[in-house]
Amino acid sequence: GDLTSNMRYYWRVKSTNACGESAYSPVFSFVTLTAPGDCPIGTIPQVYTTDNLDTGAAGWTHNGTGDSWALSSTRVHSGVYAYHADNPAVASDQRLVSPPVSLPGGVSNLTLQYWNYQSIESRLNGGCWDGGLLEITTDDGLTWNQVQDTDLLTDPYDGTLASSTNPAYPASAWCGDPQDWLKSVVQLDAYAGQTVQFRYRLGTDTSIGREGWYIDDFVVQSCVPGQYEAVLNPISSTLSTLPGQPVTHTFTISNTGFGDVYHVLVDGGNWTTTLLTQTPLALGAGQTAQVQVLVEPPPVLFEQVLTGMDAFTLTVQSQYSSTLIMTSTGATRSEIHPGIALSPVESNVHGIPGDVITHTFTLTNSGDFSDAINLEISGNAWNSFVTSPVVLAAGDSQNIAVRVMIPSSLPEDTIIATDGLTLTAASAWDVKVTAEAKAITQASTDLAVSLGGDQSASALIGTSAWYSFTITNAGIYTDAYTLAASGVWTSDLSTAVTGPLSPGESITFTLEVHVPLDAAMNTSQQVIITATSGYSTGVFDQTNAVTTALWRPLYLPEIWQ
Repeated sequence: GDLTSNMRYYWRVKSTNACGESAYSPVFSFVTLTAPGDCPIGTIPQVYTTDNLDTGAAGWTHNGTGDSWALSSTRVHSGVYAYHADNPAVASDQRLVSPPVSLPGGVSNLTLQYWNYQSIESRLNGGCWDGGLLEITTDDGLTWNQVQDTDLLTDPYDGTLASSTNPAYPASAWCGDPQDWLKSVVQLDAYAGQTVQFRYRLGTDTSIGREGWYIDDFVVQSCVPGQYEAVLNPISSTLSTLPGQPVTHTFTISNTGFGDVYHVLVDGGNWTTTLLTQTPLALGAGQTAQVQVLVEPPPVLFEQVLTGMDAFTLTVQSQYSSTLIMTSTGATRSEIHPGIALSPVESNVHGIPGDVITHTFTLTNSGDFSDAINLEISGNAWNSFVTSPVVLAAGDSQNIAVRVMIPSSLPEDTIIATDGLTLTAASAWDVKVTAEAKAITQASTDLAVSLGGDQSASALIGTSAWYSFTITNAGIYTDAYTLAASGVWTSDLSTAVTGPLSPGESITFTLEVHVPLDAAMNTSQQVIITATSGYSTGVFDQTNAVTTALWRPLYLPEIWQ
């Protein structure tokens, strides 16, 4: 791989042949060349302004003939936005002006650094038809001077502008056709101690256009004396996960001093812990890198242990400074959060002596891990049964059947008998995590009611249909009944409660069904009539009244002239 510029590297050798292997030679070192814009060994960058243009480019302005400078996401060197100006097929003089930058005096290697992409019309025989150039002002924009080639450390101009229809003619300019993203470094030592602004100027002639010019990642910096320094963040990292689910702890090394090489070590931890970042790690001055540590909790914790914890220590040591040692800790918590739900909260079922009836509940594991849920019945007098335990994955549900055996005979003179029970569901992980539901079973001998058969009728739209029903006590005990009617069309019962009725006794009631004005002709709707025993809601009968809407005559006036 490429070596880092402006970095001291250490090396040694040994030889191996048929006779064996030698010892290592003494350690030697070399320093790679300092690239333009780098700070030499012994110094570190001092940044005076930086803007990646992703937060609105505060303080930047633009103007000029045919100005098209605007933030664009079409091409970027980093982040989301770069400034872009179009290269049109008409004459234009487009100017992008930076915010003011105060440059200190008495510093070295004072530079402007930015990245730019060019797609600007060039000239086959050399020079440029259209072109971009960089200007600088020290008097708040009263006068602008072009930055000369001697101060362009990485990207000299491509040539002079050759078209007199270009407003910037005959200046030297860039006209990459195209030129991919390139880091431009501009020497600013001559402007130390002054406040400056920079102007990116794009001039075009009256023919042939291109995509244009992009500017991104604008920085002004110098180099100041420094030392081997770095910061490791965060000091501690704590993450939670489920058993068997790996997590990755992420730390950041920031080199705030000289270019350095860091050795990274992970120590401790009973769970499988792996350093994902290659070590040693070389970072130039001002650079940062992420260090990632993967932790794999065991797939299952011990029974009824909700939380497991494991920790490790991350150590980062400078290769060039024996005193620069940084540590952070990582803690991984493997947690189970049990949860149980039962629905409905109450079930009511009616039967007769000797029946085995079933209450059905829905059991849901509302926790975040698989659980063996124990079911228990309490508070019952009649024999009742449920299957336990039930194993459910996180988020899953299952229907639970609770079976109740009604005794074959009820106590003497008992019209209706009731037995209740409580169904309790408890987590195997934590017995304190529970849910409850009630099951009420009613049993009666010879309670019965009859409403007779279904009926049908028709009525004009906007009028009512009338029905007459007979309710009969078909049981052997005197009983009273509650009447109810339900349907799409509005209906009215002549009474809501009937009785008490002796065994075999009957009574007649009426039902009025209103046919609405917006009903469609020949459409039918059903009203369901329900009669329910006063002793038990499980004893009832139902019948239907079906009403058909008929057309309604309209009488129009007769007009004579």
